[in-house]
Amino acid sequence: MSHLHDHAQTPTSAELESIPVPPLAPYRFIKPSVSYVLLILALWCSLLVPSLKSSLATNMRAPTGGPLGFLASFLMTNINTPTIIDVVARMNPTSTDHWLELGPGAGIGLQALYKITTPASVTVVEVSERFAEDLKTAPTDLSAVWNPTILTDDARQLPTIATGTITKIMAVNVVYFLDPLPEYLTELKRVLAPNGQVLFACKFHLVSTNGPPFVNVSLESVLKAFESVGGFEVRVEEVAMEERKFDYTAITATKI
Repeated sequence: MSHLHDHAQTPTSAELESIPVPPLAPYRFIKPSVSYVLLILALWCSLLVPSLKSSLATNMRAPTGGPLGFLASFLMTNINTPTIIDVVARMNPTSTDHWLELGPGAGIGLQALYKITTPASVTVVEVSERFAEDLKTAPTDLSAVWNPTILTDDARQLPTIATGTITKIMAVNVVYFLDPLPEYLTELKRVLAPNGQVLFACKFHLVSTNGPPFVNVSLESVLKAFESVGGFEVRVEEVAMEERKFDYTAITATKI
């Protein structure tokens, strides 16, 4: 496993903020800097009320229709947007790809993907019923190409995806919830084609270490899980964004 520091050119703040949240989402895009402050305030307040902290964390995995679900959706969409766009571009999508995204949320990654190319197939796994339903509606400017297959089952088992058919898998701020992680990696390895890649984008510095639903909260724990499963060549890149608060760790695993 190699550890690299990647400083490839990333979108500017102006470019990031020009990409709207899909009209299917019940909120609108707010500058990432504002969202970052809101996230810090929300986490600080949750520390004062343990039950609130637990509920907010649970909604980070699968937002509900209540106030905490709305807050979690809002925070995830705005804080994750720069990372999601960067990850899609970093994976160099092509028209021959069979693409899989875990936890697409409001569909920012799908928007970024379809604006680059229309892959041979696109599948998303979204455990939040709220998001899964919203993803059925295409943004107006992408209605001609918006054709993802939406799965709502847990990614631990993906029986509808044939073995060795997926070329690229992306998951932004999702790995923390995959428990036990080796079981998920085993299934992802099954569906990946030879030389297929999975990219986990992580912000470990923003994740709670106080237990469920956050489980894989360190780079070391994720690498250990990959090692236990085997069959992957893993590299780690510390990705420097234009604004440091949006830096993230990219864990890219290639099936061998």
